[in-house]
Amino acid sequence: MPAEPPRTEERAGRLAALLDERAGRDPGFAAAPELWRRRADAEVVSPSGDVHNEISGGTRTTVIQGRGIHGDITIGGRPS
Repeated sequence: MPAEPPRTEERAGRLAALLDERAGRDPGFAAAPELWRRRADAEVVSPSGDVHNEISGGTRTTVIQGRGIHGDITIGGRPS
């Protein structure tokens, strides 16, 4: 019988403890989450409501970006 996977809260707690420990030893690592948060805030929040999306590092599958879509979207279907 396979072991039951740990609960999400338990896993999150263990991860938080490991990240906190690493941040205590490495100031650069400790600063990274704040930098990521600031960059994310700058990317998704603007007074005009504009959004900037960027794909980097390549992809092996289709990437679709959209905003304010209303109605059906079909991907990979035959054209009518």
